[in-house]
Amino acid sequence: MTFVPHRIVLSCLALGLLAVPAAAQSAFRSEHSCGTKQVPGTGTGGPVATAAATRTIFLNKNGGTYQIGCPANMPGCNDATNSATGHADIDTSGDGRPHTAVIAPLAAGFNWASIVTCVRAAYQPYDIFITESRPTSGNYIEAVVGGTGTEIGFAANELFGIAAADNFCGVTERGIAFSFSETHRGVAQQDKELCATIAHEVGHLLSLEHEILAADEMSYVLVAQSPPKSFVNQNVTCGTTPQQTNECSCRNSTPALPSGQTNSAARLLQFVGRRITETVPPTIALLTPSAGTVRRSFTISATASDASGIAEVAFKMDGATIGADTTPDGQTYTFDVTGATEGPHTIIATASDPSGNVANATVMIDVTFDCGGCPDGQTCFEGECFVANGEACSDTVECVGGECATTTSGSSFCTQNCDLAANDCPSGGSCQDIGRGDGTGLCDFSDTGGCGCQSTPSSGSPFAVIGLGALGLGFIVSRRRKR
Repeated sequence: MTFVPHRIVLSCLALGLLAVPAAAQSAFRSEHSCGTKQVPGTGTGGPVATAAATRTIFLNKNGGTYQIGCPANMPGCNDATNSATGHADIDTSGDGRPHTAVIAPLAAGFNWASIVTCVRAAYQPYDIFITESRPTSGNYIEAVVGGTGTEIGFAANELFGIAAADNFCGVTERGIAFSFSETHRGVAQQDKELCATIAHEVGHLLSLEHEILAADEMSYVLVAQSPPKSFVNQNVTCGTTPQQTNECSCRNSTPALPSGQTNSAARLLQFVGRRITETVPPTIALLTPSAGTVRRSFTISATASDASGIAEVAFKMDGATIGADTTPDGQTYTFDVTGATEGPHTIIATASDPSGNVANATVMIDVTFDCGGCPDGQTCFEGECFVANGEACSDTVECVGGECATTTSGSSFCTQNCDLAANDCPSGGSCQDIGRGDGTGLCDFSDTGGCGCQSTPSSGSPFAVIGLGALGLGFIVSRRRKR
């Protein structure tokens, strides 16, 4: 890969060790795959003027389609990186060829709320607004989190991340930073490591280059092998680790740094600016639930606003945090509560702004297990109506026993698991062996007349022979009740 002036892509955070267990990994990431001296760009975009606008970072865990470079069949394509159009410079490509890259959403197994909080903490001292909603106007930097790196021409597990920095040594106002979540899977402290990668790649779009200081976000040293990461106010040598130094590319620091050194915190203050300290708290109001009696499953919704934006709305019940929302629908933040215990509870919604100011809204509720009557064929369980055992399964209401059995004739009924030896089905049901081989079966409620099942003469069972696994005589079973 060759770097050209004014258009630098830092193929950063390469990792060739993920095939081995985390405990056996090196204490630092391997040398980045570019292996080429970083060439300074124009350096424009700083120092920050007094009235400079707050810069926006869009954290995107939902994936998307990105055009890397300009294919020959795309006339008029501008190769400049542009977060608004999803276009990244050709130098972002791992193989030097254009790609239409489809980045999958962040997969399960990562604590996104924790990662977002971590990234916010890294940039909290600086004049940066972090959002999980794509801005509809103005310049913004996008940090897309997901995928493997193969989408843009790299080998699987080759990179932690890469940033398309068209204005290296300054701010790439519409830059895109890719952080490949799947490369982090199984790495020690993977959520914190993914946070460090996001902060690192975004840092390149904000004028920063690599540092050898282990505690700095711009080092290659892994989180598990270093102190808590931050942008450290210390003059240090450029490079990736204490063992891998290189000449600094950016010399436009104010005040001037010693030759061959950089300072991530100082450069962020120079090119981005310090967060304006303000003490005005957000406004917040709870919409639901209202004070009084509620069922065990309900939605908490609150409106929150602040002149500098809302960082997060967190929800507590009886003092314990139960969830948070950082991506509002308009100004409304929501969280679904399921399975609340019976009795009185205190709900608190807390809004925080980027300066750390908070505001609370509180409501007292009383969770009841009294359904107040259920429709025919349904029964009350802990304050909610469910389809009763033996009744036909529903697409909209779950079975009280947790299982729906369907026969080959197409009929279905709600049922529950049982112990074959104990025959512990509720009244009206008998425990039937369905070939699980573990001493459990399902309750047959066909005598209640609610299932419409047909007998199988060859077996004497009310269930058709349909096969369940390798052994089964019995039902097709699907779960219809989540306790």
